[in-house]
Amino acid sequence: FINQFNLHCILFRKKGRFAYKDNKYIVTNTLGLVWKFVGVAEGIYCYKDSLETRKKKIYEEYLLENINFSNDDIVIDCGAHAGDFYLGISDLDLNYYGFEPSKKVYLCLEDNLINSNNFKTKKISISDKALWKDNEEKINFFIKDYGADSSLIEPKDYLKKTEVDTITLDKFISDLNKPIKLLKIEAEGAEPEVLIGLSKELKKVNYIVVDCGFERGINSESTIRECSQYLINNNFEFYKYSEFRTMC
Repeated sequence: FINQFNLHCILFRKKGRFAYKDNKYIVTNTLGLVWKFVGVAEGIYCYKDSLETRKKKIYEEYLLENINFSNDDIVIDCGAHAGDFYLGISDLDLNYYGFEPSKKVYLCLEDNLINSNNFKTKKISISDKALWKDNEEKINFFIKDYGADSSLIEPKDYLKKTEVDTITLDKFISDLNKPIKLLKIEAEGAEPEVLIGLSKELKKVNYIVVDCGFERGINSESTIRECSQYLINNNFEFYKYSEFRTMC
């Protein structure tokens, strides 16, 4: 795959280049980062145009130019995956909390954000718990890492099923006891349940961006109606819809 894909990038004048080591793919780049991931489909989609391009695209796709960040603002990332969302905001001086329940992907997240020299001076904390509507509960998790589509909601197809520990945003934010500038939710169809777990502490959150793509369950449904209605009913104002994906 590595040889074929790098040849493809050369022929079609794409800047992405890959290597493979210790069962992980590595994106070569000019940012000085060692960036790892596990899924072939993920790599083709995310990194074919270079890691630098991916960084800029994240900032645009998640509508981050509409948020006036200040130093030490808190960002919570539900569905952190390999750390791409943090990559998009890594130039900012923020406090970042990422959640990624897929064990295999979590190892890449840990390598990219914690174990490497990528962001040693940054304020980063990560967890392998799943954000959910109920707290301290073990729940089935359906693994589909090759396409970055693992979910707490059973999809049409998946590689295997495991159990993961859960925590609610209410519990996490209450323990943190600080205002949250931005909450990003990308739960592969479980976005409504993540939001249900955020009721008592919702008033502490300033901005919420939700990926409501067509990824929920066997029928691959969008969650935009449920998520939008929940937030509007709780005094949030619909600000903008992403032109790049089903994001609000």
